[in-house]
Amino acid sequence: ETVEQDFNVTAATTITISDNKALGKEIAKGGALYAGYYTGGVSLTAATITMNGNIVQTVGNDSGENCAYGGAILATNATLTAAAITMNGNSAQIVGNGAELSTAYGGVICADNATLNAATITMNGNFAQAVGNDAGKIHAGGGAISTNDNVSLTGTTITMSGNRAQTAGNASGGSSASGGAIDAWGTVTITAENGSITFRGNSAATAGADSWAAGGAIFSVDGVTLTAKNGTITFDGNSVADADGAAVGGAIYTPIGSVALEARRIEFLTETDSVVTKGSFTAAGAFYAAPRLSFIALGGIKVSGALELEGAEYAEGEKTLSELELPVFASPVVDLGDAELRLVGNLPAQAGERRVDFAVVAASSSSGDSAIVLPQIDGYREGAITSDNVTALDRGDFPSIALDEDTAEILDLLDTKKKLTLNYAVKELTWKPGGETWAVGAVADGKKRWIDADGADDDFYLNDLVTFPENGEHETVTLDGNIVAERMNVVEGGMYTITGGGSLTLGELNVSGVVEFTREVTARTSVLAGGAMMLSAPLNSPGSFTQKADTGLVIDVGKLTQPALNGRGTGTLTIESGAMLLLLNEEPGQSYTVASGFKTIESVWVLGDVVGDSSSEVYRVEVDGGSVTVSPTGFYGVLPLIPSGAAALTRAANFGVLAQERALGLTGPAETPAPAALGFMPMEPGKA
Repeated sequence: ETVEQDFNVTAATTITISDNKALGKEIAKGGALYAGYYTGGVSLTAATITMNGNIVQTVGNDSGENCAYGGAILATNATLTAAAITMNGNSAQIVGNGAELSTAYGGVICADNATLNAATITMNGNFAQAVGNDAGKIHAGGGAISTNDNVSLTGTTITMSGNRAQTAGNASGGSSASGGAIDAWGTVTITAENGSITFRGNSAATAGADSWAAGGAIFSVDGVTLTAKNGTITFDGNSVADADGAAVGGAIYTPIGSVALEARRIEFLTETDSVVTKGSFTAAGAFYAAPRLSFIALGGIKVSGALELEGAEYAEGEKTLSELELPVFASPVVDLGDAELRLVGNLPAQAGERRVDFAVVAASSSSGDSAIVLPQIDGYREGAITSDNVTALDRGDFPSIALDEDTAEILDLLDTKKKLTLNYAVKELTWKPGGETWAVGAVADGKKRWIDADGADDDFYLNDLVTFPENGEHETVTLDGNIVAERMNVVEGGMYTITGGGSLTLGELNVSGVVEFTREVTARTSVLAGGAMMLSAPLNSPGSFTQKADTGLVIDVGKLTQPALNGRGTGTLTIESGAMLLLLNEEPGQSYTVASGFKTIESVWVLGDVVGDSSSEVYRVEVDGGSVTVSPTGFYGVLPLIPSGAAALTRAANFGVLAQERALGLTGPAETPAPAALGFMPMEPGKA
């Protein structure tokens, strides 16, 4: 401990600060490091910085003021620089006090300014809480970080999960909680140019008369800027709750500043991940918003890029908000004009005329023609947007939040309330071999790549139902733009590689042939019913992923930087007995997480059905929550991959096709023939 001075540490390898505790009756500062609250700073530099299980706590004070600041660090300025920063299970706690004012700030860091720079930044399970207090006003802020001014995080992979700011069991009124992960009375700036920013399962919660909670993941007075231009920004299962008072911004709340998000893909995955700002809300990039999710902004809403929304079958007539399973955009001006609408979700996979509701928009008529600017729908066959009125939006109508009086004033300005509906047509299409490019609508060269159900040449339009037929030889299909198909079938005898710079979102993915995905794909449900599937980029299946017996899943772990299969927190994983998994480009002795984010795991691969292609090593399979990890067994003998007899030939024929192609250079650079051989029969290394 140093008082009102700088505290600087540089280490060549590791700085570990764990299981320290500052305990006070009235005031406790900095569970591990206290460098002063007005002038002192903390600067830590190392390859790896780890802070786990540090605690700052006050207990049993019945008078005056009660404060617990910085579970690990209390400083004017906190600067951490490393390749990897990990902060788990730290806390700032106020327990069982009767003081007039009780405040707990910063489960890990409490400072004027906090600056973290690392390739990987991870903060999980930290909290600031005040529980069991009998009197006075009580506040908890910043489950991980709390600042008087600004927070700046810069890295490649930035993850904050399960952090919380909480007040509970307090006998008097006036409780409040802000910033389940980050609580900043200045700005929050987070940058991960080529990586990911993830806030998952953070919360701000309180209860009691005259209480409020704000910013389940982020509370920032002066504004939030998140940037991951070539990566993803994800909010998943963050929440804000108050049993009796106001609760605003399950994901983000800003009482003065604006919210600006920019990424290749931006996801708000659950209805609790709401955003409330007194400034503007802007999102640039492919943007997904879950049903019943609310975006409320006093200074305007603007979305540009692909706008992915889960459509619902048309609800006729004027409806209340609570009757609709739709996201809500509420602001004096809602500008979706630079967004390209993409309907995803649980829509029926059937051809014909369709009528689908996709959003509720509330705006102010005083803004004139610019009050509501509709999204682009050029990609839909015979597309047109119509609208119906929605009954008055009251402060209690919004799902998962309870608006405070100031935010409710925004609603008083919004006298135009519409349910938006897309009318369009869907066709069944079959790919013409040699088409090369998969685009939306007519393409520049005038060639039609598809055949409709009547045998006529046609173009693909959004949400069509597509089939890739038997083709006799391998074919590469290049995505051009953001593709959404309600169903994609790859039939037996079809051999395809799907690549390109566009995105691919599917309602159903059914594979009975051979398909390779070289870029990220999202399919609500995925079934590998026959043949083989190869992944060198993630496959997201928020509904379900099923691999049938006698099929092969090939995962190029040398190219993937995250698990190949992702259930997005809601999916179900089912691997039938006899299904096989082959790891390409694996490192000997290395374990791999091949699946994550599944809510339910029904069954997985069994020992002997997971093997590496370069080492011929057999892998064991381990399940941890919603994740599946495969680990080497050290066994290199005769591989128990294929049973004898007819079953061996069946499984080998199905699984060996893709491996054989790659081995012979048909689908990529020539590889060792070992994978192909292993697909056809059990053999010892070196045998031919």
